[in-house]
Amino acid sequence: MAYHKSLKNLFADMEAKANSIMANDVFDKVVEVQSEMVEKHVYDAYDPTAYSRRGRNGGLADPNNNVATFFSINGAMQMLIENITTGSDEGTYIAGLVEYGHNNGYGKYQYPYSSTQDPNFLLPRPFISETIKHLQASGIIRQAFIEGFNKRGITTY
Repeated sequence: MAYHKSLKNLFADMEAKANSIMANDVFDKVVEVQSEMVEKHVYDAYDPTAYSRRGRNGGLADPNNNVATFFSINGAMQMLIENITTGSDEGTYIAGLVEYGHNNGYGKYQYPYSSTQDPNFLLPRPFISETIKHLQASGIIRQAFIEGFNKRGITTY
């Protein structure tokens, strides 16, 4: 157990631990939920005919295709997670395109629609908003903080 000679040192230690929990424990949980939401709301929406999905191996559901940026607003740590998956042919980011649909301000699909394809691939498949809803309803982030503090020697309930 760490002992602190001042409240300033205690607060600095707690902030460092909280930052570490955000960057590791919380990030990992959020990315896992997002991968599940991609599978449910993106991949289950239709079966592609013009390409093969990469899934959790380089595709939209791959946890390794997520990066976090940390910043502070009024002293509160914030985390922005971006899915940086790119299309296999054009190399452009596809998260916004999938979330909001074809030609809705985030690009167009490189595979034009034909009568042999399921037109559902053009529609929005909101995995980001569904991730947020799931995280807000589930308490996963709170639980990640509790477990993270406990792992770091601060008993939390």
